[in-house]
Amino acid sequence: MKVGTDGILLGAWASYQSPANILDIGTGCGLIALMLAQRFRASEITGIDIHSDSIQEAQKNAENSPFSSRLSFQETRLQDFAGASHFDLIVSNPPFFTNGIYAPNESRGIARHSDKTLSYPELAEHSARLLDKKGKLSLILPYKEGLDFMDIAKEKNLYWREKTIVYGKEGKKPERLLLSFSPEKGESSEKEMAIRDIEGNYTKEFKNLCRDFYLFL
Repeated sequence: MKVGTDGILLGAWASYQSPANILDIGTGCGLIALMLAQRFRASEITGIDIHSDSIQEAQKNAENSPFSSRLSFQETRLQDFAGASHFDLIVSNPPFFTNGIYAPNESRGIARHSDKTLSYPELAEHSARLLDKKGKLSLILPYKEGLDFMDIAKEKNLYWREKTIVYGKEGKKPERLLLSFSPEKGESSEKEMAIRDIEGNYTKEFKNLCRDFYLFL
């Protein structure tokens, strides 16, 4: 489970005005944490993961980056994690298959199935616990699971503030939801974005969002 489009989308999309501290849940190789370190130059960023090899890889990637002094990683479950303070921004590209056939590789199975290690209600509950009262939780999920998570989050007193419907290609069914939630109720906004146009080329919207992280855009 290396670099993928979902992680790039979330790392480029998640927003907060000058966050002091950020938590990346299920950090994997540290991709999103590194992207946020590049975008928010004054932020301290913590990545957590239950997979020891992922933590070691994330630490190595951080050491090889210009942002190593602001990045830290811990091998822990979200359910057991106690941050030193509340976070301004929490991000996660979480496990997204809630049922179905498990991947044969255990690490890949953990990364792809929410019922193995972290359910969506647990993700919402513990994110609410760790968020500053003015903080934001930002996620990327498959379209159906994203709609389900919106209902789950509301039960945990997290209210959606931003939603971007992501289409893999113009004219096709929606594939992903980029979502942000806050403990405070407020105005909400909804947008749409396609990754590729009908001819199969990257759209202007995708390029504008992600060009700082792709060498070929």
